[in-house]
Parts: sequence; structure tokens; C-alpha cells
Amino acid sequence: MHKLISILTFVLLFLGFTFGQVFEISPPNMNFGNVVVGSNSVLQATVNNTGTSDLVITNIVSSDGQYTFAPNTFPITIIAGGSQIIDVTFTPTSTGLVTGDLTFTHNASGSPTTY
Repeated sequence: MHKLISILTFVLLFLGFTFGQVFEISPPNMNFGNVVVGSNSVLQATVNNTGTSDLVITNIVSSDGQYTFAPNTFPITIIAGGSQIIDVTFTPTSTGLVTGDLTFTHNASGSPTTY
């Protein structure tokens, strides 16, 4: 019986099925374009869990205070097959090119994930 389960697991993985939690985020990056100092712009990222069990995001950290996000209360639980929209707000405090990262800590393989 154990060998049958192992073979079945191998076949399912070969066909692209995943087990556990899977963290995927889209779009792959954000470009806020030109935003006037003193105003803000909001873009959305979607975190998808294509796995078979709950994905739990325990923290998100911004590398630059000009980038904030919501929701910002943790943990955020995304059920298997579910998704969560993350609103990212850019509020520039000076002119010029500004880059930043959001780092997601979660219970899926590869944590933390830098976006």
C-alpha cells in the first residue's frame, strides 16, 4: 500500500499537482510611473495559493516607508486555491527614481519572498 501511495504521489507531482502551500504573486513587479510629491498612487498585487493547504502570511515588511500596503494585520490566511489582493500605496516624499521591496514571510517553501 505504501508503494502505491508513493507511485500515486509521483504521478500527481509529474502532472503538475502540488501539495502543501504555494506562494505566487502577480504582477511580477510594479511601476507606479510619475507620482507627484505629496500625492499617492495605489496598485494591486494578487497573492495566489495554488497549493492544497492554507497559506499563512505572518508578516510583510517594506524596505522603504514611501511604500505601504494593506491589509497590514497578520496573520493573513489564504485557503487552498484562494487569493488575496494586496493594495500597495506609493507616497513619494521627494523627486527622483525610487525603488523598494516588500518582503513576505509565509509558511510556504521559499519563505521569505521578496517582491
